[in-house]
Amino acid sequence: MFYLQYVIYYLPFILAFISISACPTHCTLSFEGKNFWILKSLPINGADLINGKIMSYIKLIIPFILVHVIIVFLNIMSFSELNFIPVLVLIPIIYVFFSAVVGVLLDLKFPMFDWTSEEAVVKQKITTPISMVVNMLSVGVPVGLLIFFPSHRWIILISSTVLLVIIAILLHKILIIKVNNLLAE
Repeated sequence: MFYLQYVIYYLPFILAFISISACPTHCTLSFEGKNFWILKSLPINGADLINGKIMSYIKLIIPFILVHVIIVFLNIMSFSELNFIPVLVLIPIIYVFFSAVVGVLLDLKFPMFDWTSEEAVVKQKITTPISMVVNMLSVGVPVGLLIFFPSHRWIILISSTVLLVIIAILLHKILIIKVNNLLAE
């Protein structure tokens, strides 16, 4: 069980990668298609619209994160590592929020409102590979740091999580401003 003391620090990032590997928010605004004008005519602000799209994805993923944490705890962890469970839950949820914000921001940057089939929105947009690369890098950088600097694992966990929260909040603020401007046109 010696290796478990090191593997446990990779688990939040593994759960985060599983949770964000198929984030659907990179095409959420483009799915409105030619009916996007309806959103512009509704008396709704950009924050409510964006938060609704982001929260629908987060609410969908959180039960799976909790099930993963329970399975991991029952199979790998012991009761002495019970204090690590909040880390196993919070880091994937933060990554899901970050991934959702990045996806909507990319969809806003590269919209596709003139599609003829839903498949084109999901599979043929440039936002799909860009969001996948951003998600992989956001998980890969802390994991790489954990591999090369295993003695600083808590510093890496905390600093990478705090940095991701700050970036996600800033991107969320930018996203709300851009959507408000788009709806005001």
